[in-house]
Amino acid sequence: MTNKIQNNYVQLANTFWWNTDQQRTFPRNIEQAILRNFPVAIIHLPKLGLTSIKKWLETRDLEMPFAGKERHIRACLLARCGHGLIFLDGTDPDDERRFSLAHEIAHYILDYHIKRQAIIRLFGNKIIDVLDGKREATIEERLNGILSGITVGPFMHLMDRDKQGYVNNQYILNIEDGAERFALELTAPKKALEHYLDQHFPGWFKQHNHANHSELAAGIFGIPQRILVEYISYLANLRRPPQSFKDWLGWPQSKY
Repeated sequence: MTNKIQNNYVQLANTFWWNTDQQRTFPRNIEQAILRNFPVAIIHLPKLGLTSIKKWLETRDLEMPFAGKERHIRACLLARCGHGLIFLDGTDPDDERRFSLAHEIAHYILDYHIKRQAIIRLFGNKIIDVLDGKREATIEERLNGILSGITVGPFMHLMDRDKQGYVNNQYILNIEDGAERFALELTAPKKALEHYLDQHFPGWFKQHNHANHSELAAGIFGIPQRILVEYISYLANLRRPPQSFKDWLGWPQSKY
């Protein structure tokens, strides 16, 4: 992940939290911040799956915008007409739901809201009907969008999985990675996490086993340990000085 991309996530996260009193408070109440600042509803359903989402939508005369084999999921985002619905598994523990929510609002911001606003700025309000699926884009609108690097059309949901439930599409993998990185910056900001590690575990980046670090940090930031252990390992690799060729081979240091 380049510094430019990381800085972009930091700026977006700062904007997300700027009018709240949670900038220096952990774990953060991300649900409260979402409901205060975005046209997004949060729905908690027990044992969340495609079937339970479909039933919830059907009782409100809404169509299921995707199909697929029934499977358990932790969270799901649906976005249309500038608004969003985030479904969460209400039986998950608080830390799982906090990070799932951060991941889905990251999708809403990165993959829907920002792109939608960019298209509206380019074409004007007349394009809103295209974005909302009320009419087809004209040839001119499609060509202008291509030349500007923007896809003009309704939001595409990114839930495609193979028969085993895994993502096998590189484009979707990249989108998911971006949402994961932004979700981490929302819940356990890199600067705050590294400050905590430097204070409580001096030299943490020199170690290769971060189970203890991640367990204690998970309690502070309120997100799952399984997420933090990978993230701390990633940050440790960034912090370590580069290896020489001799170090890589495991050769002993010369006395001269």
